[in-house]
Amino acid sequence: MARSKQVTAAGDGFVVCDVRCRAAERAWSPPEVAQGYVLVFVRQGSFCRRVNGAEYFMDSVSAYFEIPGGE
Repeated sequence: MARSKQVTAAGDGFVVCDVRCRAAERAWSPPEVAQGYVLVFVRQGSFCRRVNGAEYFMDSVSAYFEIPGGE
């Protein structure tokens, strides 16, 4: 999976990043562990997300929250 990350804003206790991901094929990627509290707004495209055994379809009207150590 190709991934790029660009910091667009930063301040006392927060960082805003533009992250772009592109998968060559449709398959589950390895889990990623959140390093802090994360709020993700999906802006373009779609993907499936697996959390605690449940699968969720995410697209440009979706958002999700992560806590430190969450996959």
